[in-house]
Amino acid sequence: LDIGQPDAPLANIPAPTDNATRLGDALRDAARRLKGRRVDAVVVITDGGSNRGDDPVEAARELGSPVFAIGVGAPQHKDLAVTFLFAEDVVFKGDTFPVSVRIRQRGYTGQSARLIIRRDDEIVKEDQVELDDQVERVKEIDVSADKIGTFAYSAEIEPMADETIVDNNKKTKAGIRVVDKKIRVLVVDDAPRWETRYLASVLDADRARIAPTFILRQADERLLQQGETRWRKDFPDTAEELRAFDVVVLGNMPADFFADADLKALEGFVREDGGGLLLIAGRNHMPDGYKDTRLADLIPVEFTVQDQVGPDDELATTIKDSFRPKLTSDGRKSPLMRLVPDAAENDLTWGRAQPMHWFHRATAVKPGATVLLAHPDGGSDGLSGEGAPILVQSRYGKGQVLYVATDEMWRLRFRPGPQHHRRLWGQAIGSLSMAHLLGKTNRIQLEAERGEYALGERATIIARVLDKDFTKLVVDSVQASARRGEIDGKSFALDAVPDQPGVYRGEFAPDVEGTYRIGISGEEDEAELILAVVDPKIELDDPGMRQELLERMASAGGGAFMPLSQADTLPAMIAERRAEAPVKREERALWNAPGIVVLFALLFGLEWFLRKRSDLL
Repeated sequence: LDIGQPDAPLANIPAPTDNATRLGDALRDAARRLKGRRVDAVVVITDGGSNRGDDPVEAARELGSPVFAIGVGAPQHKDLAVTFLFAEDVVFKGDTFPVSVRIRQRGYTGQSARLIIRRDDEIVKEDQVELDDQVERVKEIDVSADKIGTFAYSAEIEPMADETIVDNNKKTKAGIRVVDKKIRVLVVDDAPRWETRYLASVLDADRARIAPTFILRQADERLLQQGETRWRKDFPDTAEELRAFDVVVLGNMPADFFADADLKALEGFVREDGGGLLLIAGRNHMPDGYKDTRLADLIPVEFTVQDQVGPDDELATTIKDSFRPKLTSDGRKSPLMRLVPDAAENDLTWGRAQPMHWFHRATAVKPGATVLLAHPDGGSDGLSGEGAPILVQSRYGKGQVLYVATDEMWRLRFRPGPQHHRRLWGQAIGSLSMAHLLGKTNRIQLEAERGEYALGERATIIARVLDKDFTKLVVDSVQASARRGEIDGKSFALDAVPDQPGVYRGEFAPDVEGTYRIGISGEEDEAELILAVVDPKIELDDPGMRQELLERMASAGGGAFMPLSQADTLPAMIAERRAEAPVKREERALWNAPGIVVLFALLFGLEWFLRKRSDLL
């Protein structure tokens, strides 16, 4: 097998065209070439690296012929790697914010490693990571935001002395913005129901970045008499006074609490000023009482008004049904719904949520709205198959609306836990406030599933586009451009998404490594999405022979594993397991084979005729 010799059997193998190994795909290709024929052996000479394509173990099991794996190379090397880094995009000066780092290790169990967090080139935090027998772990480091500006934060695990590959020891997230402002929140509700109480406790606990004010129609009058500045009796009298807030939380307040001018000011606060509006459903009033008011267009779902209920009705009702809200496909991509940094762990965390018992069922989701959290019922009339909406996000003019169809999100405080409950509301308030707080309302939002792609991958780009009047742009497509450094941009189309006005989707396929700035052609100042395109060199990321995988693959295929040094035993092993064609016995009743019956009838008839002619009868 010396491919260096011109007459060697493998000398004419073409050069590789991919930067990855698809071991499972190779076995599938062998099965396709065999076309169902059984051979004595399929021999695979490999280090066991399989970093793309089908599962090689399953492919070997389905091949139908024995698989003999010859392992090439030394055992896998020791390695430390930072595989993932997560931090909020915007944090507040003076806050301590978490930087979550996923660390992978092999061969260093029982040792410790130094983890370094940098802001640009400045070391801001160091910590020791104890390495146990876990292959991967998430380490959360609290970092103080003591400088205003936009920074790149990086996490680096210090290389060990005997580590051969150190390129994977560092991850960086650029564009983290530190601002020196407080989010001003106005909470309006009829009574201190559980949802409002726990939300108030979250806002009060986050005084470093949130300044809350409360209006409760049924509040204790002593709060007002004691001069408690956080409590007020009436809604702001003018639009100018309302602009002092960044976010309005509107709960189950009867619509007749507001004058028509109040609702007009609130609608303009969102549409014209870029304010955030959080709507929390409740029995009798939200959203039912606002169906024919100035706020009807802001509610991102269609609904049927429910029957009025009173205290006696609630006492007489036995709670029988409960549900656990689930993330939708859009919810899994949304930073707002991220209770923990890792996506898979986040799914599990939502799956442990305390069951809820009531929600306001919608009949349809309005065009352009995004369902992030849904009822697990699998949908109903007018709704997608992901279930009735529980949490819906929507752009309205320059601002943003978040609608929560239940008043039982407070149950998250008990399971998965108070820290997750705080994080959800903190992220929601932060997201709703950004446009008004930072004083810039972009007409364009650009999104991608992640910030880093491998060379050759296709990145799906989603754009939400408003026109100059801040209404949803309705055209067949928009042109986007991707610029790398000072090089002219590469154009590609984003096509309109059916039934979602103002939403456009397309794919960007980078063919050169580098950092790309994605924007809408002619509107680059409105929004910019930064994507890093890397050549992952996954063939070199984890060199060494994967003996365990090769043994499982060979066992699944009915063959055996051997290292290259024992390859001379292969012919004998194949001879021992040489396939013998199995003898098949099949019994078939004659009356189920009419052709044979006819043949016998003809033969018996011919015999009778011959005997008759020969006077043998």
